[in-house]
Amino acid sequence: MKNVVEKLEKRRAELNISQAEMGKFFEICQSAYNNWINERSLIKTKYFPMIAQVCQTEIEKVIPLSATVKMFVNNVEQEGETLSALQLYEDFTQDLRQENKMLKLENTKQAKTIVALNDEITKLHQDLKDLRDGFALA
Repeated sequence: MKNVVEKLEKRRAELNISQAEMGKFFEICQSAYNNWINERSLIKTKYFPMIAQVCQTEIEKVIPLSATVKMFVNNVEQEGETLSALQLYEDFTQDLRQENKMLKLENTKQAKTIVALNDEITKLHQDLKDLRDGFALA
């Protein structure tokens, strides 16, 4: 974690902000941020994407290769269920990209349907106008 701490403190110095202000960005208190910096507590993996954003670096440079995630079900640790934090992050983001792609495709289909329905409504309005004009002439 020393590498992550160094990146955070370097970036904080560049931005010329306090530990309290950095803590606010992560939605933690100043003392929790200070505990990260002094390595009195571990940084939870949920903060790694935000750390990468703040440090203007890739997530792979923030998540230590040795970082693991333990699996829990109903607050009970699952024996032998430890995963690489980086692999878990990559799998999760890949799933999100795939879901995003599917949603965009669905959105495109819906947009085409809306255009077709609008065209049909326009045609029906024109047919109705033509009928009214035909009755007016008769």
